[in-house]
Amino acid sequence: MTGSPGNLLWNKGSDGKLILGYVQPEAKTALGKLAEMYKSGYIEKDFAVKDVGKVGESVVSEKIGMFYGLHWNVFSPLPSAVQKNPAADWRPYPIPTAGGTVTAENLLGVTNFFVVKKGAKHPEAAIKILNYFLQKQNPLSPDYDPRYHNGPQYPEGSHNEYKYSPIFAFHPQQNILIHKGYVEYGKARDPEVLSAWNRGSQPDIELLENGYNGTDGEGKAAGVKTEIWPGWMWSGPIGAYSVVNGYLENKQIVEPLFYGAPTPTMTAKQSTLEKLILENYTKFIMGVRPIGEFEQFVKDFDSLGGADIAKEVNDWAAAQ
Repeated sequence: MTGSPGNLLWNKGSDGKLILGYVQPEAKTALGKLAEMYKSGYIEKDFAVKDVGKVGESVVSEKIGMFYGLHWNVFSPLPSAVQKNPAADWRPYPIPTAGGTVTAENLLGVTNFFVVKKGAKHPEAAIKILNYFLQKQNPLSPDYDPRYHNGPQYPEGSHNEYKYSPIFAFHPQQNILIHKGYVEYGKARDPEVLSAWNRGSQPDIELLENGYNGTDGEGKAAGVKTEIWPGWMWSGPIGAYSVVNGYLENKQIVEPLFYGAPTPTMTAKQSTLEKLILENYTKFIMGVRPIGEFEQFVKDFDSLGGADIAKEVNDWAAAQ
């Protein structure tokens, strides 16, 4: 809304120091606009008590026609919405901003850590296992073995050797490359442009294009087989990853400037600060707390540990 890269990562402020978006003046502007939208009825009155499942139900029942989401929302809840109403034409769009400059944040994608115990006899074994896994599972590897790659083109229970590896990692651009394979196949109809990630999907691609009443992917969704629709709208030419790929090609991704381990104060007080943010953001949007009190919220945030975290983060940055 404000053209700010986002609240969820540390950005560089005008003075060169790292700052957290949650407590910046731009966040106040966005919250004020959300409060206006809530008051005008654009946002559900009970949004604060709805979990993800309830929001999905509202989407399927056509009480919600637009929402911020993630690429996997084409698998849930949208298939149920399309199944109920095949004429529903759900589309992904880049994140809009007040100034028209599109930016999207790229949070750290690391979800697991593997640790080798100090004193282990063969610590190098962990790296060897990981290297072997990548050689066999990654379709871009010259040593790629299909048995290590699981996908819808294989019968259930087969090609599951990748599950045996105690240490694993996946290609960071896997989903983008799947998308590009779909797009290139749509242009050339040449199976050779498809990698192992989407090889065997040619019938699905052609079926979905026919369902869209043309080969350019720009028709309506009526008549599409709903069990295939999610895959098309995830990685096809007008799918979610067409938006993500646009971010990449146009250099619109904002990277986090803090990527170290949690600081001491984060470990001790992060949960308290997150609760403070959630409760007060909700109050600001619902009008329970006047937006004019945003500055007091920032003072409370800083006094409860936010200022200490900012110092620790900037000390970390200075040491890099």
